[in-house]
Amino acid sequence: MSLGLKLRQIRKEKKLSQIEVAEKANVAVNSIRLYEANKRQPRMDQLQKIASALEIDVAELLETCLLYTSPSPRDRTRS
Repeated sequence: MSLGLKLRQIRKEKKLSQIEVAEKANVAVNSIRLYEANKRQPRMDQLQKIASALEIDVAELLETCLLYTSPSPRDRTRS
């Protein structure tokens, strides 16, 4: 799941509008919209403000956003 989708999911679970999150986080509402649409990635300080506004830990926003990478051929063991 992308950061934007995770952000939107948590915001909706908390029954908050984008405007409310923006006001609580002291972040422009357009930034929240762009983050949720995955058109822009927030800086860490912005992410911390948003997490605080949502009353969650930053790790909760990031935990499902890790990229999957397939193993390198070098990681395979030889038979």
